[in-house]
Amino acid sequence: MHHMRSFVHQEFGNDGWRSVLEAVGPADATELGGLLPVGWYSLALQHRLLRTIDDTLGTGDAALVTRIGHYEAQQDLTVVHRLFLRMANPGFVLQQVGRYWGRFYKCGTWDVQRQSSKQASGQLRDVDPFDPLMADYLHAYIREMWTLMGVRMKRTQCQVRDRVIHFEASWQ
Repeated sequence: MHHMRSFVHQEFGNDGWRSVLEAVGPADATELGGLLPVGWYSLALQHRLLRTIDDTLGTGDAALVTRIGHYEAQQDLTVVHRLFLRMANPGFVLQQVGRYWGRFYKCGTWDVQRQSSKQASGQLRDVDPFDPLMADYLHAYIREMWTLMGVRMKRTQCQVRDRVIHFEASWQ
């Protein structure tokens, strides 16, 4: 969530962040006012923050959430990460998402399958609380992560069915 705040400051300035804090309500505003770069925050708060940013500063169509996902991937992946990831197969990287996910979230499990050396799919299950907007955020994050790795995507798709986020990708 630290990067979400950073994104808002960069794109909309201090007034934008103030607008978001006013819109989330007093309890969330208090918690968001003390965000640390590394800290545990509830997934429900993350969902509320994403929705509030998109509704307050965007048009409520998830386009801003997609930009946030791209921005966060750029911030999270240092030059060293990018160089390392360029040597890895995108399918292998997607398989590692499950371990990576568990470092930041206490709920939800990834099940990733590789259909071939250039195609994989994954499902994120048991996310509680669940918000379908998370699919837009994750799709943007993973897609940007692969772009930073130098992977040329042929197709990516992210859908929500039965409270499960389904991700599919193929690459060159």
